[in-house]
Amino acid sequence: MLTKAVLEQFFAECTCCEEDSEGLCLDEVYGLYVSWCTLTGRTPASDRSFRAAMHHIRISTARHGRKQVCTGLAMAGPAATDYIVHSEVPWA
Repeated sequence: MLTKAVLEQFFAECTCCEEDSEGLCLDEVYGLYVSWCTLTGRTPASDRSFRAAMHHIRISTARHGRKQVCTGLAMAGPAATDYIVHSEVPWA
C-alpha cells in the first residue's frame, strides 16, 4: 500500500525543484518511483494507485501538449541514475 509517508519520502529522496526545468511527465515520475522501489526493496504500487496518491497529497501537474507534467520538478539521487540507465530514452 502506498502511504502518504512513503510517497513523501520518495519525492524527498528522488526529486528536486528546478524553476528552469520543464518538469517531468507523469510517466517519468512513475518510472523514477519504480526505480526507487527496486533500489529500496519495496513493491511498487500500480501506476493508477501512484497517480491517485500524488493527487491526494496535492502534487500539481499541468498539461503540456498531450502530457501531464509536474512543472519545475527534476530527478535526483541514485534512483534517477538507475531510471536513466535502464530507460530507453534516446539521448540525441
